[in-house]
Amino acid sequence: VESSGEGQRLLDARWRIEVREPADTVVASLVGDPGAQDFDALARALACASRVVREGGNIVLLTEAEPQLGGAAELLRQTDDPGQVLQALHGQNVPEASAAYQWASAAQQGKIYFLSRLAPEVAEELFTVPLEHAGQAQRVIGNGSCVVVIDAHKTLAVLP
Repeated sequence: VESSGEGQRLLDARWRIEVREPADTVVASLVGDPGAQDFDALARALACASRVVREGGNIVLLTEAEPQLGGAAELLRQTDDPGQVLQALHGQNVPEASAAYQWASAAQQGKIYFLSRLAPEVAEELFTVPLEHAGQAQRVIGNGSCVVVIDAHKTLAVLP
């Protein structure tokens, strides 16, 4: 019990970042073994970024993963609008529902640019603009404010 306060402080020091104001662009990356980065991890990274991007801003998701797409991704791919996905999730028992919710919520918050090993047409069906290489992310960043979150799938980004 006595160590819980110190443990929380250490966790926050490593996995929590505070951003003073919403950013025009948030770059979220996933590092480590791409084979271990599943759709759920990608959705968590988007959720992290969406907390600190301004409404209508840009989220750039960078990974080398080619995740298996299960029920959550299929729901996204079969729907024309992220809001429809959120409505469809109410009262439904969809596998990976939290991942679908996080992904659709991020797509409502801002425009998602996505670098992965998924086929571009599949990435487009996930409400993203597919990137072919990391250099294209530089053009998305532009002149506005930018926040970079490494290991975004493990990080909690917050506004004050």
